[in-house]
Amino acid sequence: MRIFVTTAKGAAIGAAAGAGIAILMISLDNMNLGRISIPLSSFIDRAVFRVCPLYALGFTDVVKSMTSVIIITIISNALLYGALFALIVGGVALFRRVARV
Repeated sequence: MRIFVTTAKGAAIGAAAGAGIAILMISLDNMNLGRISIPLSSFIDRAVFRVCPLYALGFTDVVKSMTSVIIITIISNALLYGALFALIVGGVALFRRVARV
């Protein structure tokens, strides 16, 4: 029972982190940083697609509205990072329990 509670906490933290990362990266991508530094702008462009994989839907003909792309990106990042953190925290909790016995 304790492992499930710990895993749920990890999923909640991961979902919050994923949503925060998506919001931060979309905000940085929408800023016109090319006037300040072209290498910085290109780094952010590449990083957005690495940490927010479904943001690429905005550059296909699947989703027409940028608002929909942003909402899909934030929700999918929250789910993706939530699941990832839940797996990591659950695995660590299980390993600690097995190591204790």
